[in-house]
Amino acid sequence: MTLIPNRMFRNANGKFFQEVTTATGTGHIRKGHGVAFADFDDDGSQDVYIAMGGAYSGDFARNALFLNPGTTNHWLKLKLVGNKANRPAIGARIKITLQTPGGTRELDRTVSSGGNFGSNPLRQEIGLGDATGITTVDIRWPGSNTRQTVKGLEPDHSYQIREGEMNAVTLKLHPVRIDHHAQTADARNLRSKGAAP
Repeated sequence: MTLIPNRMFRNANGKFFQEVTTATGTGHIRKGHGVAFADFDDDGSQDVYIAMGGAYSGDFARNALFLNPGTTNHWLKLKLVGNKANRPAIGARIKITLQTPGGTRELDRTVSSGGNFGSNPLRQEIGLGDATGITTVDIRWPGSNTRQTVKGLEPDHSYQIREGEMNAVTLKLHPVRIDHHAQTADARNLRSKGAAP
């Protein structure tokens, strides 16, 4: 049997990938079988949860949660609810127009679980970088092809948007409460400033 540690890479501005396994403390000798990225403690930074074990029959390795200490970057969370489109809005296309110190910027997202061996939330957790404001959120709903523009959203907030309704509703989330003093070696903090969107 071969044990190959997990490795983490950081996207360096879309130019290349940097190895940050040691810097983030995310190397793990157990074989990982699924990775999920989600903001478990609702602080705006995505954490990493890895399903471990299964390399051989009877391998019951504990799963690992790596908490992200965050950055000064801004974020936005969107939960889309379809009416004519499918209810979880799988396949919806989102365009976010931002104001930044360098001018206008656009971000594009498609609602999906991102799943294969690991799935992410259908709720979109979107990093906004140094954005100073959100101009518009444009949504193209799947199936119905409804086009919708929502204004008045603020960075560092969570919203629910229903198909066909022009106003978003503030979304109350229920973060996982984590005792930071009881973390094990398998739940060390992510320390790389590039690990958050």
